[in-house]
Amino acid sequence: MTDIRIIRQKAADWLVEKHGVQWNEKRQTELNHWLSSSSDNLKIYLELETIWSELAHISSEKHLAEEKKELKSFYSALEKFVAYLWTRPAISLAGCMTLLVAVSAILFNVVKEPPLPWESYATSLAEVKKLTLDDGSIITLGGKTKINYRLGNKTREIQLIQGQAFFDVASEKARPFFVFSNKLTTRVLGTQFDVRSDINQSVVTVLEGEVQVTIADANLDQGSVIDNKQPVVAESLVAGDKLTFNNQSGISQRSRSDTSEIAQWRNNRLVYKNESLLSVVTDLNRYYIGRISVNDKQLAETPVTLAFNVDQLNVVLESLEESLPLKLVSIGENEILLLPAN
Repeated sequence: MTDIRIIRQKAADWLVEKHGVQWNEKRQTELNHWLSSSSDNLKIYLELETIWSELAHISSEKHLAEEKKELKSFYSALEKFVAYLWTRPAISLAGCMTLLVAVSAILFNVVKEPPLPWESYATSLAEVKKLTLDDGSIITLGGKTKINYRLGNKTREIQLIQGQAFFDVASEKARPFFVFSNKLTTRVLGTQFDVRSDINQSVVTVLEGEVQVTIADANLDQGSVIDNKQPVVAESLVAGDKLTFNNQSGISQRSRSDTSEIAQWRNNRLVYKNESLLSVVTDLNRYYIGRISVNDKQLAETPVTLAFNVDQLNVVLESLEESLPLKLVSIGENEILLLPAN
């Protein structure tokens, strides 16, 4: 069995090199091969890189020199990062010093350069719109979707406040692209993926390339990846992978999707496979004039598989009544309540 200490040493060496000036496509390919050769390699590397990403993101979140609360968060993350290094004796002193020098550079930049302000973009009911960013990335927003975004010198950041968005990210190895949705942080360099977020759950589905998803603490603000109470969970997703995270229970589920069905909503077609009725209803409310509700817990958890065009919404509601043990009750103009049939 490979000594875990050796893997930690190698992971630290890779991370040092990756954040250096000599990084290139050949070394990236070699790193990918090393990561795919062992689940321990991937797990340990992501653990270290996640902590690094926390520091990098906090540094761009606010002008920390002017905000004592945010400065405290930075030092808390820094303390955890240093603790990670020094509690793993197999990591070389040179590796520790290189990373800590880089962290010092982050802090210097935080004090020196305040970040850009957020810009906002939103769609109305059932509206689908495209937003092209200055870096060439294209974001397609679904109905009743709102995002905040900013492109800094070191990171590109999106806050998905509500709704669903498809990201076609322009590749920039030196400037990672972050999407924050409730408790999930999705990090990419350049790829295509879909994120749906509401009060109940967040779903990340990858169409092309690879993304890294971290799950942070339930009490954190939008746009933060720090978790001081429990370990950050990291997942690496490739084309066809789907990660569903329940915002209430904190449980995540990984599954596979047909890539031809990912983000069909961009063509006004909604597709759901084995999703809870509550999740489907919540999403339908971004396209329905009025409101659909389901208050019964057991009924809300019923798995549903559907595929239909947006203009067929009323027909779909009627078909649900025929195929599931439920009934539709009108409680006002365009207000529908789903109740158990019995």
